[in-house]
Amino acid sequence: MTSLTPEQMLAHFNVHAEAEFRGDIDTTMDTVADDPVFEWPCMDLQVVGRDAVREVYLRMFKGVIPKMLNGGRRMFGFGENTLWGESIFGIEEDDGVIRKHSILTVAKFETDPVKIKGEYSYGSPGFVRLVRKALGEDLMDIPGVGPLDRENTPLISVSYIGS
Repeated sequence: MTSLTPEQMLAHFNVHAEAEFRGDIDTTMDTVADDPVFEWPCMDLQVVGRDAVREVYLRMFKGVIPKMLNGGRRMFGFGENTLWGESIFGIEEDDGVIRKHSILTVAKFETDPVKIKGEYSYGSPGFVRLVRKALGEDLMDIPGVGPLDRENTPLISVSYIGS
């Protein structure tokens, strides 16, 4: 398997993130693999497939992204074809007050071509509340959207836990 450099992953992630903040669904989806799996473990949510990921992005573009007024990245980390990025944003809430919220996104990449294969996002409680509202009550009716299946999630063995 080909390994991407941190610079390659960050360049691709930047194109993806900039398209998100412009609300550009076509460019955003151009950066995503043909068979993506996106997860929000803090919401017990899994989004599988391009159509489902696209619909979730469209809802975020309408209900969250326009409210992100300031802030940015706090830190990055890199692993094997994986990027971790933490961001803090000032988001205007329904009461008109701008509050700081944080999100940690882990992006897994496929390499040929370079695309985001998966995103695993963790948000502060306030951010999760805003996302839930933006995604809507009918979210689970979207084909490909469902509860996160922790029972069948592949795990990496670690020596300090045992087999």
